[in-house]
Amino acid sequence: REDIYIENDDEYCFAIGYLANYFISQSKAAKKPQFLINSLLNTKNNDVIKLNLKQLYKKYNYKEEMNSLRVRNLYSMILGYELDSNLNDDMILLGSLSKSLFYENKESEVSVGGDK
Repeated sequence: REDIYIENDDEYCFAIGYLANYFISQSKAAKKPQFLINSLLNTKNNDVIKLNLKQLYKKYNYKEEMNSLRVRNLYSMILGYELDSNLNDDMILLGSLSKSLFYENKESEVSVGGDK
């Protein structure tokens, strides 16, 4: 299987929102208000973004779901990506509002060759 990498700043910003939303969804609270994503939308500093993600990861990494290969791969791609220009808060928001594939059944995954 071919490794997948974040290819540009827009993909990176989308991934930030996507992962942050997943981390927030791990909360046991009955209500998971969307304002929790605001700290990511309101900053233009990439180091602050990565710090906020790290805090969310530390808060919920005791959960088994956080140890999935999908989550670990996306988080490692975010940590390793070097931002070329400015953060795009629209793409962060788009990622945070997108349906999470982390909840999809692993058996429904299909590889490039068509095998399960």
